[in-house]
Amino acid sequence: MAHHVTLIDDLDGTPITPGRGGTVTFSLGDDHYEIDLRPANTALLHRTLAPYIAAARTTDATDAARLRHRITVVPASAGRKSPETLAAIRHWALRHGHDIPRAGRIPTDVQAAYDAAH
Repeated sequence: MAHHVTLIDDLDGTPITPGRGGTVTFSLGDDHYEIDLRPANTALLHRTLAPYIAAARTTDATDAARLRHRITVVPASAGRKSPETLAAIRHWALRHGHDIPRAGRIPTDVQAAYDAAH
């Protein structure tokens, strides 16, 4: 069974034409974000950040990877979610254009995006 996914611009709620716009990822401090934007809002984001990017220094990719992969020990029971919560996450992820399997483990980045949205 095929699924048709329609992306919705997270900023203004308008549908994104297939092949135009899409998911934009960015980071600020230790927080990483992704947002679905149509081309006009993608350009707005770039224009808004342009003065900061122009004044900033780029980081080495290995430095960024090292910072992203800090290890945090969490008890196994701390990350367990109820079947109802997992079903809600899966439903939300599919509605918001995340590519996830219909069954099995939900990727941690998708779970984090759900948590951030709620």
